[in-house]
Amino acid sequence: MECKAMQHKKMQVALERPPLPEGARAHVRERSGRQSFVADLTSIVSAAHKLPEEVDPPARVWASLRAQLEKEGILSCSVRGS
Repeated sequence: MECKAMQHKKMQVALERPPLPEGARAHVRERSGRQSFVADLTSIVSAAHKLPEEVDPPARVWASLRAQLEKEGILSCSVRGS
């Protein structure tokens, strides 16, 4: 089992990889099932490149998380506005 950091690194490497070499493209052309798979992956990579680096979650997510952590006693309740 791989750690999340290693999986993330592999995904980064895959996203930055250049197009398939000719030998690999020939192999894909010969196998119709692989053509669809590679087309799906290509679409995913293309869409991934258009995503922003980071997206801040809405404030309600942080409020909900804080409330849950306080409820579980993981985070102590604090007086707001101090």
